[in-house]
Amino acid sequence: MNEADLTSKTAQRRYKPDETRQRILEAARTMFRAKGYANTSSADLAIAAGVAEGSIYYHYGSKRALLAELGREFAEGMVAAMRGDSEGEEKLAQLDPGVMVERCFAYCDVYGDPHEMLGVSGKNDADKEQFESVSRDVVIKFVEEAFEATVKVYGNPGINVPVAAALSYAVVHDAMMRITHLEDKDASGAVIQETMRFVRAACGFPSAVFAVSTQKLNAH
Repeated sequence: MNEADLTSKTAQRRYKPDETRQRILEAARTMFRAKGYANTSSADLAIAAGVAEGSIYYHYGSKRALLAELGREFAEGMVAAMRGDSEGEEKLAQLDPGVMVERCFAYCDVYGDPHEMLGVSGKNDADKEQFESVSRDVVIKFVEEAFEATVKVYGNPGINVPVAAALSYAVVHDAMMRITHLEDKDASGAVIQETMRFVRAACGFPSAVFAVSTQKLNAH
């Protein structure tokens, strides 16, 4: 039996819906990084996932929709990094915006540029936007949650939470793009520190609110 026959038989196997979705997503994550998004066909994904090609369209609708799902996955990982051990409203209220910013940069430093990792061409803004729009929404929603917790527990210093969250995201995203284009990578530290300072100042929360969380962070 040749490889094509084995692939065909593998593709005919039936999986539970959740398992099928996960296999397709894992295949997309692997294939996009290895070959690039544009160079990976739905047939390639089906072979890698061991499912029928029609399953990709049934579960996700299109190959591009997989980028949105990977964007969600990337953002959820970032949110987990930003949150740390700040479970519950009281701990979340003490989560320093500057610490959240620092954790964003640390997460991306480990993960790498998702556009490069997924082989999304910088020339195709539509593909990038498919990934970024979902990622942006997930992260902003969490930042809003954190800001709202701080406002509820310590009072509102005069910020509009949804606007502050969206602008904080925009500032951090722009800073990350600046870092990727720096020739002197040692200069990235200055960008990170200034971004932390800028977001803290823009939020206007009293520094004493975050004394506990900052001390814990510095202790590690």
